[in-house]
Amino acid sequence: MNLGIDSLMIEQIRSNINKQFRRQLTSREIYDNCSLDRLSKLVASTAKSKPQEIVTNLPRDEAPNQHTDIAIIAYSGAFSDCADVDQFWNHLLAGKDCISRNESEDDLVDAAGIIADINKFDHKFWNLTHEDASMLDPQLRVFLQTTYQALEKSGYVHQRNSLRIGVFAGAEPSEYGDPNAEAEGSLRRLFAMNMKDFVPTFTAHMLNLRGPAVGVYSACSTALLAITQACNSLRLSHVDLAVAGGISLVLPNQTRYVFQEGLVLSKTGTCRPFDKDADGTVRGSAVGCVVLKRLDQALRDNDRVEAVIKGYGLSNDGLHKASFMAPNCQGQYECIRDALSSLRADDVDRIAYVECHATGTRVGDEIEIDALKKAYKNSHHLTIGSVKANIGHGFAGSGMAGLFKTIRILQEQKIPPQINIVKPRTDIGFKVNTEVATLPADSMAAVSSFGIGGTNVHLILDKPPPAPEKHEQRATIHILPLSGSTAQACVAQCRAVANYLKGKSDAELGKVAATLQCRRDHLPHRVAVAVSSIPEAVLQLEAVSSPVLADDIDISNGEGKARIWANILSSSNPLQIYGLTDLKLILRNRSHAQISTRTCRPTSLKIQSAGEKRLALKV
Repeated sequence: MNLGIDSLMIEQIRSNINKQFRRQLTSREIYDNCSLDRLSKLVASTAKSKPQEIVTNLPRDEAPNQHTDIAIIAYSGAFSDCADVDQFWNHLLAGKDCISRNESEDDLVDAAGIIADINKFDHKFWNLTHEDASMLDPQLRVFLQTTYQALEKSGYVHQRNSLRIGVFAGAEPSEYGDPNAEAEGSLRRLFAMNMKDFVPTFTAHMLNLRGPAVGVYSACSTALLAITQACNSLRLSHVDLAVAGGISLVLPNQTRYVFQEGLVLSKTGTCRPFDKDADGTVRGSAVGCVVLKRLDQALRDNDRVEAVIKGYGLSNDGLHKASFMAPNCQGQYECIRDALSSLRADDVDRIAYVECHATGTRVGDEIEIDALKKAYKNSHHLTIGSVKANIGHGFAGSGMAGLFKTIRILQEQKIPPQINIVKPRTDIGFKVNTEVATLPADSMAAVSSFGIGGTNVHLILDKPPPAPEKHEQRATIHILPLSGSTAQACVAQCRAVANYLKGKSDAELGKVAATLQCRRDHLPHRVAVAVSSIPEAVLQLEAVSSPVLADDIDISNGEGKARIWANILSSSNPLQIYGLTDLKLILRNRSHAQISTRTCRPTSLKIQSAGEKRLALKV
């Protein structure tokens, strides 16, 4: 598809190649080598290459317990008026209403949550043509980018080809494009009609993830349902890592809706869970992805653990409720009860906060509160909240907003204020804080997500266990290699790392250096700085303006002791930026640096291991 070639053209190409080069290529081989470079290498080879072997960390005969804890080792996302998870958390703490509103007319309400720049997509980074990229629903593009970011944060993006990684995700039907514009019965029309269901498989395809790619959809509970399926796959040893999430985007030209009495959308355009005058929900945007791993393996591999999934419950309301669309107290209670029953008794009492599904609909919120009261016997000590007051209802992606909020509450021990409460309900029986509150120490938390059609999910989280103390000898100089698919992207990455480092202690520098060296993709446009402190790193990274293309760098061999040569960009400017190639490393310095063979060799081994490629130095 990337080259605009259909199956008939494949057969013509195969026939011509076999005739011209006296080969017996099959159609499958043409499909498997679908770029000009790979196809020419295949034709030139005299023997068929062996398929890439998947190396897994987990012995297949190991049978983990069904209650195995699952670690969230990374997460990434964006929400209404929140470009990333840090801005999301800051907006929650500030009590910001992230819904965009314009003047409404009669029953036409103009209010929705928008994520900026969803139209921006670097098709060259993904080796897609502009035409192919423009065909793709923004939900496919944005979820792919979000998954890549989450894998980068996990440190496994560079190792993804050698691990069995599963993708579990779902999306809402899109308002992008018009399937009817394609010819009836054509593959393009079929693809356009079903594009939302390709979110996990398209992501797996583009990132070369070769575990199961499973589409999940249960309306509003899609994202958390995807996480439970990913946890099951990890517990059954089907995968080494799992990425899971959901997405629903409101397009900038689709912010208006017609208010209809008795339905779920708000007449006022404001979502107000737990308020006496709550009149419905507002559409919001949400995309999120988590990277999951069994906790025992995450601790073994020294992964950063953001939070731990201790247990979860799943249920469906079944037949006995008002309608297919309606919620049901018994079904929600059974879901929460099952989640609690997966914990030890003393852990149940540690749950101090529940992030509710609450959408601001009067009947739905009352049913959810009744189910919580029935399941949590000591409800008086629980604080509840709902992020939908801030960002609206993200439907298939909404569970990720509740999950990310809950992770941060555990990490920061702060509960953001519940906004849009003018007339607090006094009959709830739970605490609802309208100012920033403190989460008691050693607390656990839970998050609910209930979907139209009756699929209910309740997830219980805990903080990670304390990391063991490490007594490592600290390096005095740290190398920070950064890269991008273009020079501009590389510069932007430098600025992003510089912003991240601001306010951090020098102790963080070694961790950042190790991550950048060992656990990131190394793209064509590159820079590297050698620094000894956070201020120096920030200064040098902010000064980067001209990254080097990897293939433009060369290092000649010398004799004698090991040396690393460096040039001065200008005598007046002490900042020097150099590039990394696949086989070579240039360190920045102000003068020729003499490095002993004793010092150089272990450094070579360290960087060789980090880049998984040979390091060429002057020796």
